[in-house]
Parts: sequence; C-alpha cells; structure tokens
Amino acid sequence: MKATLIRGFVSSLALWECHAAVTWTTIGCESWTFDGTSIDAIWAKNAQSQIDAVPTGPIPIGENERRARANVNFMFDVGSSITGIDSAGKQALQNAKTMYANIERGLIGTLTGVDVDNAFLFCEDKGLKENDFPGSSGAKIWHAEVVNGGVIKYIVPAYASFASSERPCHETQLPKYEAKTFTATQYINEQPSSFVGIILCPERYKENKITVVPTLDQGFTATPSNGNKFASPNDYISLVGTLVHEMVHVVGRSQGTTYTDQAYAFNKCFELGKSNQAAALINPENYRVFAEMSMSPKTKWGPKNPKENS
Repeated sequence: MKATLIRGFVSSLALWECHAAVTWTTIGCESWTFDGTSIDAIWAKNAQSQIDAVPTGPIPIGENERRARANVNFMFDVGSSITGIDSAGKQALQNAKTMYANIERGLIGTLTGVDVDNAFLFCEDKGLKENDFPGSSGAKIWHAEVVNGGVIKYIVPAYASFASSERPCHETQLPKYEAKTFTATQYINEQPSSFVGIILCPERYKENKITVVPTLDQGFTATPSNGNKFASPNDYISLVGTLVHEMVHVVGRSQGTTYTDQAYAFNKCFELGKSNQAAALINPENYRVFAEMSMSPKTKWGPKNPKENS
C-alpha cells in the first residue's frame, strides 16, 4: 500500500492513491466491515489534502485556489494579504505539509519510529477476549492472540489492561471514543514489549448521533443544511478522516511526544487555529477536517448557525 499525499508544491492537488491493503497488523478486521466497506477499502481510499494547492503569492484569481487558501486559513490561520502569505505563514504551511507527509508514512509503513510488524489496528472489539494468558499473572484481561511463525503473541490494549477494565468500544465509565491511539503491550514468552495501536469504534458515532460514512468520494457535492449559509464540514465525516486524526497521534508518538486532542469538529478547530496556531498545527482534528474539506474542493465551507455550532 503506497500513498502520495504531498506531491508538487503549488499547482497540484495531492492525493493518497488507492492501495492494496492495510500495512499494520490487523486484529478482528478479516471479515469486519463498516456500512458494507472493508477496512482495506477504508485504509486505501483517497483522502485528499489540498495543502499543495494553496497559493502563497498574491490573492489568486482561480476559484479552487481561493477555496484552498480559505480552507487552510480555517484550520491553520496561515494569514493572507494582497501580496500573499508572509514568511511566518509559509512556515506554518510547511509545518502542516510535513505533518501530512508523516501521516502518509504512517499509513504506508515507512514512518521512522513505528515498526509496522508490531503496529496493531483493531477493528472494534473483534478479536479481543477477556481471559488470562502467559504473562497476565492469572488476571483476566482483554487481549488478542496473534500467531506468527508458530509463536503466539498476546496483544493487550494498555488502557484496557486492568482486571476491572470494560470491554473496549463498549465502556460506560470512560468517555466514549470513536477511535483511540494507545500503547499496545505485546507478550511473547511472557516477556512484555510496547508498541502502538489504534482501535476503531465507528458505531460510537451513531450512538452520539453523528453521521459518518466509510469514505468520501473525490469531488463529492456538499450542500448547506438546516438553513445554514455554507456547507459545514461537521456534516461530512468519514472513517478515512478518522484514520487521518489517529495518525497524527501516531506521528507524535513516533517523535517521542504526545499530540493531545485540544479541539474537535470544525468550529472549535477554527477557533483554535485563530487563537493558538502552534496548537492547531499539532491538533489531530484540524488535519482531519482540512483533509475532508479538501475532498470537495469546489465547496464553499463555513460554520453552522450559532445554535448548531460544535
């Protein structure tokens, strides 16, 4: 699975090409689908970034270029004037490009600091069971078993590694999550080692009354809803975008740091970009929203009515 998110600089639209399969070790994903779409199709689906289409010079004439600049300003506030984007704005734009390039590397399995042979993608709670295993000291813990070369690996989501932990994706005590990036502890011959894991829980979107689709088609048509003046990115959320979000967390971990969630959804991400650009440039949700807006480059995006803001 090879991806190309950043290619060219000004005139090209950068696309992730379609690829064959997930590069990480999957757990519970073999027959799993979300609304009829397999995880391979979700992982491999185009997830466009228009970062490279953002003009840095004087105010552009082309409609798509104007929209691209507006979109990047919504999320990362690179600034703009009649003479173009200044040096600080160009640096912010470059930082965003670097993040998208690292997201690409995380997906295709070339991100430094992430061993894809020991990076685990969980499709909901499929493949997990609550039982003891060699290394659990007799405690019944949620884990998966992966056999590789005749060796059994016991994979434990660290956040669910306590005897009192609830079933992942179905917790009632923890804040609900639609996806989570976490440390996965691997036990081989009772010896633990730690790697990165992602779990997808898209049914939680439905529980939270959020509409989500597996993928967004390139060039899809977005329309305003409920009397809004502009189409809202909050109405167009995909599981592909969710993976973009989680990959930002992975990028942080690969660099020995933590990129925490500081804002969710369009309006809060827009406010974060305006108030704290540095925070927006490491906020996973800003990258998801921008990528999904870019899948419909002709759309004039904007906030919902105040009563619907989120």
